[in-house]
Amino acid sequence: MTAPVQMLPRRTEEFSHLGSLILANIRRDRARLAVWFLSLVGATAAAAQAMATMYPNPHAEATIARAALMATPTGQIFGGPGYGLDHYTTGAIVTNELLMSTLLVMAIMSLLLVVRWSRGDEETGRGELVGASCTGRSAPLAAAIVVGFGLNAVIALGLTAGLMAQGLPLGGSAAYGLGAGLTGCFFVGVGAITAQVFTTARAATGAGVAVMGLFFLVRVAGDLGHAQQQAGEVAGSPLSWFSPFAWPLQTRAFVELRLWPLVFPLVLALALAALAAFLLHRRDFGAGLVQPKVGRAEAHPALDSPLALTLRLEWGAFTAWAAGSVILGLSCGFIDVNSTIKNLLSGNETLAKVWGMGESNPANAYFALLLLYGAVFGVAFAMSVVNRLHSSEVRGLAELQLSTTVSRQRILTTALLVAVVGGVAITVLNGLTLAIGGVIVNDASLLALIKAALALTPALLVIVGLGIALFGWVPRAMSLMWLYLVFCIVVRMFGGVFNMPSWAVKASVFGATPAAPADPITATPMIVMTLVGLTLMAVGYVGFRRRNISVG
Repeated sequence: MTAPVQMLPRRTEEFSHLGSLILANIRRDRARLAVWFLSLVGATAAAAQAMATMYPNPHAEATIARAALMATPTGQIFGGPGYGLDHYTTGAIVTNELLMSTLLVMAIMSLLLVVRWSRGDEETGRGELVGASCTGRSAPLAAAIVVGFGLNAVIALGLTAGLMAQGLPLGGSAAYGLGAGLTGCFFVGVGAITAQVFTTARAATGAGVAVMGLFFLVRVAGDLGHAQQQAGEVAGSPLSWFSPFAWPLQTRAFVELRLWPLVFPLVLALALAALAAFLLHRRDFGAGLVQPKVGRAEAHPALDSPLALTLRLEWGAFTAWAAGSVILGLSCGFIDVNSTIKNLLSGNETLAKVWGMGESNPANAYFALLLLYGAVFGVAFAMSVVNRLHSSEVRGLAELQLSTTVSRQRILTTALLVAVVGGVAITVLNGLTLAIGGVIVNDASLLALIKAALALTPALLVIVGLGIALFGWVPRAMSLMWLYLVFCIVVRMFGGVFNMPSWAVKASVFGATPAAPADPITATPMIVMTLVGLTLMAVGYVGFRRRNISVG
């Protein structure tokens, strides 16, 4: 007689082997998680230390000038409404000028990771293998959310400890860390929902980034014209409260501390996670709530090449990065540098080191710094193109291409062409839009700004070459490419403040690049970096030819 089969309770079935999936996600992406943690915590701590060194006295002329700059529309766009501008201490500087950047990076990180662990696994077939076992239906999504929440919590603790290590108070440091962590958790919930709505990881990530951009614009519209000029004044308008990017700013960290605004991201993050779990049971496995449109039976002749396909796939990312570069150039180009920035440099030798010059020509130093930011946008796009080589290989798409007459060299060359040309185009767009205001307001030279933007091309070649070399030999280590980018930015921004050794400056492509138009463009570093970039690319070609294609 056969013994009756005992069915597990439904609640246990839904989340069976949840712990194993959590550990699997952490182990699989341990390098990627470490890079995110070190980049965010390290960069924030370094920037806070630099701010404390450059502006030790809130009554100094340079500090007062910086507070006045943050009250301008440009300062409110990139920093928020501004708190403590009447007594601009180090804590207020850190919150007003670093927190918004931290929130944006935390949001992007959360979206990318939760979509990767949920919709990405379904798309690659890994989720189907996991679901074929005794794993519960809700366990993969729950594991993605738990690891996403956990990573944000760990980073929040790291940010708090990093700021306290710079001598900042516990309360304000905790508000900064908690605000960043809970904002990341909010976008974990957003990513979990878009992963249920859309069929592909690409569409889910794109939708999540679009939601993030909408919330950022709402915050900007609410904060413009509502700076806090005196202690106790209200900063931001009621519209600001409809954006998750405004809630951490409303804690008024280091100025008039209050933690209750963080209740909003906490409650909504949990609500979004619950909604994602609800939507999970309203769709079939592998499908989305919104089905993609049926395409043409035959592809358009214009798509009949790897280059055309890559351009089609990367057009959305290029548009997003180019738009950010244009917004940066237009919003910062119309600042009257001679009257505003010169006051910042007045008597502040440490800040002059950051700008790479003295007080004689602040306009050129200002443009050099903004061109660096534009170059980061271009490099980030180029790196995303290179990174997609690995993701396409893991998903089996590269194998499909190689099963035709397309060669490995052609795939790699196509990606390189799009990455380099697109990255340079984004950098030059930043220079052009920066020049619009620079020529009108600051009598800048259009030709000089374009040359300075093009002078950053060798730096882009080195970073792209590093990504190609890693892809060719150790594709699992491609996250080191992003860590190197963070290192280059920190060295360029704070190398003079921290008196970093010369080898560190030379190892950073931005540190080795002349800070044009403030400095003359010399041929030697340009030639050396170009040769290094091309050599790394050649190394990547050799490695890609020699190794096997990996799937899954």
